[in-house]
Amino acid sequence: MKLKSNYYNIMLKNYSELAQTLEEKIKSIDFWPEIKFDTTDKENLNELESIILVNDHSLQLKIKDNHVILPSQYILYAVSIKALALSVKQFLDAFEKLKTKFNTVEICEMIINKSLSFSTLDLDDYSKKIGPEIFFNPSFNLGAKSIVNKDKKGKYTLRGTADFFSSIILKPINIPQASSSILGSFIFNLCENIELYNYLERKFINKIPYIIKNDITKVFAREVFSFLYQYDNLNAIEDTIEKNKDSNFTSIKNDGISLTSIFKTSTELLNPTDLSFEDGRLRYFTEPLFINDNKFYYFSTEWTNGKERRLDLVSLKKLIDKFYPEFELTSEDSVHLLLSKRPEIISEEKSTTAKNIIFYGAPGTGKSHKIDTKIEDLDNHFFERVTFHPEFDNISFIGGYKPRSVKIKHEDEGGEYFETEIHYEFVSQSFTSIYERAWKDLDNPYYLVIEEINRGNCAEIFGEIFQLLDRTSKYTVSPSKELQEYLEGSFKDKNHLGIKNGLKLPKNLSILATMNTSDQSLFPMDSAFKRRWDWEYIPICYDPTDDFENKNESYYFEIDIEDGKKYSWIKFIEKINLNHINDNKSLGMDKCIGNYFIKPDIENTISLKPFINKVIFYLWNDVFKDEDNNVFEENSSYENFFPISKNGKKKIKELFDRIELNPIP
Repeated sequence: MKLKSNYYNIMLKNYSELAQTLEEKIKSIDFWPEIKFDTTDKENLNELESIILVNDHSLQLKIKDNHVILPSQYILYAVSIKALALSVKQFLDAFEKLKTKFNTVEICEMIINKSLSFSTLDLDDYSKKIGPEIFFNPSFNLGAKSIVNKDKKGKYTLRGTADFFSSIILKPINIPQASSSILGSFIFNLCENIELYNYLERKFINKIPYIIKNDITKVFAREVFSFLYQYDNLNAIEDTIEKNKDSNFTSIKNDGISLTSIFKTSTELLNPTDLSFEDGRLRYFTEPLFINDNKFYYFSTEWTNGKERRLDLVSLKKLIDKFYPEFELTSEDSVHLLLSKRPEIISEEKSTTAKNIIFYGAPGTGKSHKIDTKIEDLDNHFFERVTFHPEFDNISFIGGYKPRSVKIKHEDEGGEYFETEIHYEFVSQSFTSIYERAWKDLDNPYYLVIEEINRGNCAEIFGEIFQLLDRTSKYTVSPSKELQEYLEGSFKDKNHLGIKNGLKLPKNLSILATMNTSDQSLFPMDSAFKRRWDWEYIPICYDPTDDFENKNESYYFEIDIEDGKKYSWIKFIEKINLNHINDNKSLGMDKCIGNYFIKPDIENTISLKPFINKVIFYLWNDVFKDEDNNVFEENSSYENFFPISKNGKKKIKELFDRIELNPIP
């Protein structure tokens, strides 16, 4: 049975019980986790006109004339109250049509006199009946302030629809008043962009502890179907819904799953008598669940749990498991729950934020350290680390046949003996090793770390598999015969997802690389390769903390020139970088010295010898050798700093004087 859209062919609903349930649910949740928006999330959210910028963990919006920031957790509020928000929006959409038939004064007077009627609108009878209740009945407006305002002169005006909407839907949410109107406006915009609202619900509903919770079996079952109706219009199970022989009743049937006479249908509104047994017991809920093909669908009250009756939660659980595998129906201590499963449970591939990222910047900025923070707590099993260089090739990266000595047993008249033979077998390298480990363990994140990626010939090293870096594509790569055979043996299954239709990066495998911008690569990266990576610049930090409030350890490094004076390392690189390198148009920031270009020998102290051998040598040989500069003396050479014990101290002090670096007081 095909069900029509539940939003554009609407039936207004009595959402008062839903609002009460939501209030209890939200109060019961103590922790709302932070969300990190990925690239797709950001692209979709930017469709809203009110959005200025989507950060990783927050939204920047312009509401009226105000610029505001919403934390990512507010998305979970929006998802939690989606059913309520859409229901209220449908009432107000109908009201907007009614406003075209009367002037503002007439509308205000009808609301005040409680004579407002939806009878002239193209709605079903039930919607016409309850439509005006949103303005009169506290169970519908949840005690919100009236939509009618009266000014000092006694003139009546109408509040903005979005404002009235916000005052209703935010009643169940206990948030500061200052934030409520902003969140309300945001949710109102979502209601006008149903596809985005649906996307956010499907993406983030798993962050909410539970969807539905109730200890009354029949009410729980009704709430489940009400949720599924707003979730996908029951599209997943539409082929299982069929009329009984008595066409006034409808059942759900599918391969051993049976929910008999779950709905009673009627083209007219039914009264409680029509919905009850002869003894007066209610057989169907008195308010229709939805309308379809001009028929009201009333939901059965005859639900049991574990008794194998015609309407039992055991059958409902089977239905959910088969047609809505993203959800789970369970019971704990007589309390029934509808939960959202984690993405890894419902998918053959774990849904993660795995990415390809190149961290780039000047030498010593902490690019490798940035990667280390992501993998430092992991066992070596979960990552592979490799360094590219000019001699590194595809076989070094993927793997290939290599000789191996094998002892072979032979027998003759004299008995058994062994001979060593050379056999060739495929030996996997870093990419293949982490590829197969990640595919075998989709519940955990894996990392391939590539140091100094621009020092190797990326086109030759990656070969055809560079196409796999395009994670948004369904493109797969056919492996070589030897790699195909190796992976089939490793996976022990020719139909394994990691090999079935070719190679494809699993969604739990990130590739993280570093690139030193000062290195002159022999093999420039082409644009097709570059665009398949996210690029993250690691800047030089001259402050005690970085942009993320992390402590800048290098801020406390000191240079000891062994004459009783010490100099600030951070001041040294600041003066060199900003006054002598960055100002030189032929050099630029690529040649700057990063925070961790050199490590202290003892605690935070950098000794004179390594300072001259590493820092001064770099500045002389790689930066200023062929440049006019004020760092080194004219007509001088690097040899002038040696021997260090005799000349080093003097030359370093003179250099510091030239760049106007004073000793630490």
